[in-house]
Amino acid sequence: MRPLIALVIAAAVGAGGCHQIYPFDVSANNDSVVDLSELDAGRDAPAGREQGLKLDLGVDLGVDLGVDLVPKPDRPLLDQKVLVDSTPVTGKVTTIAGKGLPGCTALTNVPPLNWSFTYPAGVAAQGDDLWIADQNCHRIYNLYKENTIVVVAGSGSAGYADGSSLTAQFDGPSGIAVAGQILYIADTNNHSIRKIDASGFVTTVAGSGANGFKDGPALAATFNKPMALAHHSGVLYVADRLNCRIRVVDLNNKKVSTLAGQGCLSTNKFADGAVNAARFYWPTGVAVDSTGKKIYVSDSANHRIRLISGGVVSTLAGGKPGFLDGKASQAMFSSPAQIAVDGTGQVYVADRDSHRIRLISGGIVSTVAGSVKGFLDGPRLKAWFSGPVSVALPTANPVEFYVADGANRRIRKISLK
Repeated sequence: MRPLIALVIAAAVGAGGCHQIYPFDVSANNDSVVDLSELDAGRDAPAGREQGLKLDLGVDLGVDLGVDLVPKPDRPLLDQKVLVDSTPVTGKVTTIAGKGLPGCTALTNVPPLNWSFTYPAGVAAQGDDLWIADQNCHRIYNLYKENTIVVVAGSGSAGYADGSSLTAQFDGPSGIAVAGQILYIADTNNHSIRKIDASGFVTTVAGSGANGFKDGPALAATFNKPMALAHHSGVLYVADRLNCRIRVVDLNNKKVSTLAGQGCLSTNKFADGAVNAARFYWPTGVAVDSTGKKIYVSDSANHRIRLISGGVVSTLAGGKPGFLDGKASQAMFSSPAQIAVDGTGQVYVADRDSHRIRLISGGIVSTVAGSVKGFLDGPRLKAWFSGPVSVALPTANPVEFYVADGANRRIRKISLK
């Protein structure tokens, strides 16, 4: 549970001139919903200082607090919801890569904290390796032991080309899935699924390159802005965002099929039920458990985390936009992005517009890290994120994991102990 963060504001109240001090809760940052097309463009937060602490309170206090205030007077303060718990919390958030300034570093021997990203949109981890997809640099990077970062694939120019590591081209890569020594990439703006082998050679495993919806032979199938991937036993699960469907790529049979979803509809954009009757609204994240029998979906524009199991789609948590921890049926998310599931079935959520990392465990939603929008390392429930979009677990039962903090242009590590 996260602590209550408060500013103390002096106010004169009433005709009698009673001067009192009131606590003002700023720990629940309930931003209005942002069009997910911004995620493709990797657009930044409102202009402000590139360095230093940034705090979005949603209200103009008219005082100088030494931080950047981004007023949003249209956001009702009464919508802020906070759960307060005095239980001591351990763990912290640290930055392991990225200096926060836009750029596309491709040199060798550059320390990770001096590296420049434009929009890290996806991360995947395995042991000491962390892979990063920079959506606007059109490259895939590898960070090894949090010490050395190199380009794995991508020329740095938007385009479509298979081939060797640094001549291959991507266009807006986002989600990454790891299978042994193979990386699979959701090449979002190319509407394709790409593969990077151990030598760095890039090939296309699914998608013709045209946007659309068609199942069938993998290289003839069509996607529309695939955003995230999950791998299990030779099968890739794809969050096909603008098709509002979850697709399956059978890597052995080289076929694409639809697992769930009716497609994007103009009305009634949400429905649980049988997989062929269920409805999603811009699914942006997907994860599969260790058994391969439970597939979790971040149904971003429905502000829900969904579960596909036994031919049925159900809501695991969420339903209304906003921020609220507690029982899964009452909890609120705000445009949740990519997700991950650990070996015990706990689901980690990059809750993008709440600027927090959330956890679903045992029917309860809690905040793992984050408090308000901005950039600040430190105790995990006091740290600040800005539009986190992806989470990566290096082991099945991690004591630390990684976050692509998109609008901060940084990779952060969350230590739970």
